Amino acid sequence: MNVNWVVIIVIFLFAWLMIKGYKKGFLRIVIGFAGTVAVMLATLIIAPGVSKSLINNSDIYSDIESKVSEALINKAENTEDLVIPEFLKDEALSDAGSAIYQMTVSAVIDQYIAPYMARLIVKAGTFIIISVTLSLLLQMVLKTSDMVVKLPVLKGVNQILGMAAGGLEALIIVWVAFSVIIKL
Repeated sequence: MNVNWVVIIVIFLFAWLMIKGYKKGFLRIVIGFAGTVAVMLATLIIAPGVSKSLINNSDIYSDIESKVSEALINKAENTEDLVIPEFLKDEALSDAGSAIYQMTVSAVIDQYIAPYMARLIVKAGTFIIISVTLSLLLQMVLKTSDMVVKLPVLKGVNQILGMAAGGLEALIIVWVAFSVIIKL
């Protein structure tokens, strides 16, 4: 007997995602997906303004800049000895041009590298903090929706729609996978 493993894998994927959708429920799937997209978009929109405000209006940026500068100056005797990745060194020093060779190491660090790295740290930290905070809020919304869905009539409808959503998810995965395989 000839067994087609692709068919078995596709059937297994559909069954697994439909069962998972049934257990999770439609409301949780929709809120989870929409919430994840909303968290990513909100983070991308909010983070630049918050980090810019922190850089311009708080002591956080200057504190980080002085710590970075102090740490780098203690480690390097010349610009080639700086203990930072090459791409950061190149990026931070790209604006300096030929003037860099006429400066002391501490001046290069203070004027170019420390400010660049401090901005990078503030922006990354802001992005992470906002993303984590919004994700925690999303988890609270999901927990609240779990309580609503436990009502008897809503529970059954939610589970059936969840199974359908799981089947739709499997269909999309199979569709994308076969589209990629066909293009290869």
